[in-house]
Amino acid sequence: MPEILNPVVVFLVYLGVGVLVYAVGTALAPKLMDAGAKLSSYACGEVAPLGKLRPNYNFYHIAYLFSILHVGALVTCTSFGITAYALPLLYLSLVLFGMSILIAR
Repeated sequence: MPEILNPVVVFLVYLGVGVLVYAVGTALAPKLMDAGAKLSSYACGEVAPLGKLRPNYNFYHIAYLFSILHVGALVTCTSFGITAYALPLLYLSLVLFGMSILIAR
């Protein structure tokens, strides 16, 4: 019984189940018919100018801020009981310093 609970065996079983579900779903799904403009992109009933749509911010800066903030909160909240208050507050100050550099850019 323990060999069947091996992580590799469990992964392969779940991978096989996933492939089977995907294959059955593909077989049962209706075939896509050419619907002309019905499947094209539009915004408010008008054809969207795809070449002109660009966000005015850099997504990676937002992702870095998100990551730094959440890792900082995780480390700070889980370390107060372990190492008194000096180390978490030092780490939190470094996180705030890193966020200020990203925000300034």
